[in-house]
Amino acid sequence: MTELLVKGDHRRAVEALRRSYEAIPAGSPVRLAKKTSNLFRWRDPAEAPGLDVSGFDQVLSVDPESRTAQVQGMTTYEDLVDATLPHGLMPTVVPQLKTITLGGAVTGLGIESSSFRLGLPHEAVLEMEVLTGDGQIVTATPDNEHKDLFYGFPNSYGTLGYSLRLKIDLMPVKPYVRVRHLRFEDAAELSRAMAKITEDGTYDGEPVDFMDGTVFSGREQYITIGTFADTAPYTSDYKSQQIYYRSIQERSVDFLTVRDYIWRWDTDWFWCSGAFGVQNPVVRRLWPDKAKRSDVYRKLVAYDRRFGVVARVDR
Repeated sequence: MTELLVKGDHRRAVEALRRSYEAIPAGSPVRLAKKTSNLFRWRDPAEAPGLDVSGFDQVLSVDPESRTAQVQGMTTYEDLVDATLPHGLMPTVVPQLKTITLGGAVTGLGIESSSFRLGLPHEAVLEMEVLTGDGQIVTATPDNEHKDLFYGFPNSYGTLGYSLRLKIDLMPVKPYVRVRHLRFEDAAELSRAMAKITEDGTYDGEPVDFMDGTVFSGREQYITIGTFADTAPYTSDYKSQQIYYRSIQERSVDFLTVRDYIWRWDTDWFWCSGAFGVQNPVVRRLWPDKAKRSDVYRKLVAYDRRFGVVARVDR
């Protein structure tokens, strides 16, 4: 019954979107009217009304047997992960920031540490419902009459339309991730090691489920590999006082819950939280944990761009 109600909400959202689209004056640019963004570029506000996509932020269903999910295009990966992890599943690729949306990652491309073996988010898409530029709503699959749209949609950045619903593959997870940080002093050596891990899918005879890299200087570079684990002797917590990127230099082995591994970079917006003083131990203790998030920092940047606080201080 709940799934039927949710799908009914989707149909109503589609009809509301049609009305929103028809209200945009002819010749005006079409932009999404949404509250969040993870773009690192800024645009002047449009004069025309935006496309109301507020009704497209739900996970419609999760099917543990087929390991698939039906997801609306404006659903954040934070909400998607929250819906799939209770079933022992996760999206094949989860970009590092919580408020990145599934539709955004597909049309704009996303990447994370599982990409070396599972590709990019759009490669897990089985079908997509798209609002096209002429106001039609079509369902595109790899082998139907809209297959050109299906294959052309990734990396199109909204030029071909907006995704309203996507059916995606999921992958099974274990409760923990064992993390190893491998130090290299030479970029060429690191690249060779990364290529070999990619080819073999293993390191030291153990499977590698995740891999990424961090460069601190020309002589200090790391490959971080992660392997699913059923148990863990301890777990580190990078949602509060500890800082993930610093642990790369401090630990050779670490254990995180699968949820904390997925969001390890979000707490400090990679390392950009330092610009707000949040890496200062005193400030960090006073700064609420629930506000240690990438979208909070980005809102602060947007606020400063609007009111010029930093510029006035600099002057």
